[in-house]
Order: sequence, then structure tokens, then C-alpha cells
Amino acid sequence: MNSKLFLSRHGGALITLAAVFLLIHVWAFMSRPDISLPLYYAWPDIDIPVHIIFGAWLVLFFLYPNVIRRTDRLFVFSLVMLIGLGWEFLEYGFDVFYGIAHGYYPAHHSMADTYKDILDNGVGATAAVYFFRFFI
Repeated sequence: MNSKLFLSRHGGALITLAAVFLLIHVWAFMSRPDISLPLYYAWPDIDIPVHIIFGAWLVLFFLYPNVIRRTDRLFVFSLVMLIGLGWEFLEYGFDVFYGIAHGYYPAHHSMADTYKDILDNGVGATAAVYFFRFFI
């Protein structure tokens, strides 16, 4: 992307959300409160801000000019929700076909966790749609 991205408010929001998302992920997976579990598994609620930030970032990314031609906010919201649903299928598939057999802790905890994750994506997407509408 070009330098205009860094100077615009939209670009600043994209970069800030991406940085926060990456910091939370690195912190959650790399820190070890005890010798047996990374923080992500010892404190599963860290998953909530990760999904909210991810949903918000995707909306801002898709609404950025020239990423996709159609910038209808309902279309972008639906696209983000579809990506969130796809992510949950990937988590489940990883657990079933690889993770559990190789001793990893499951990423898919229950259907309630899946619904909560999709709802969190929607909360972040809704917040970003309104942020985009009123501030950018």
C-alpha cells in the first residue's frame, strides 16, 4: 500500500487495529503463566477481544477504497460474518483432523463458544461500520 494509507484516518484505524490484534495474539500465545499452558488456554476470555478486533479490522479493510468495488455496508458486514463462520470451520477441522491427534489443546471448545465467537465478530463489525459511517 502507499504512504497515503498511513496519513489518512482510515489507514490509521486499520494500522492501529492490526497492531493491537497482533500484540494480543503474540502475548496470548507466547506468555506462559505456568509451565503447562499458554495464556490463551489458561485465560480463554482473551478470545473475546481478539474476535471483536478481527471483525472490526476486516470491515475497515473491506471498506478501504479499491479493496472491493462494492462498498455497501450490509454487504461488507455479511462478508465479515461469512469469514468468521469460515474461521470457526477451520478451528473445528484443525481439531478433528490434526490437533487432538497430535496432543494440542482444542481450539473449538463447544457450540456455545462458536456462537460466541461469531457474535463477537459481529460486534466488532457493527462497531467498525458505525465508526466508518460517522468518522471516516
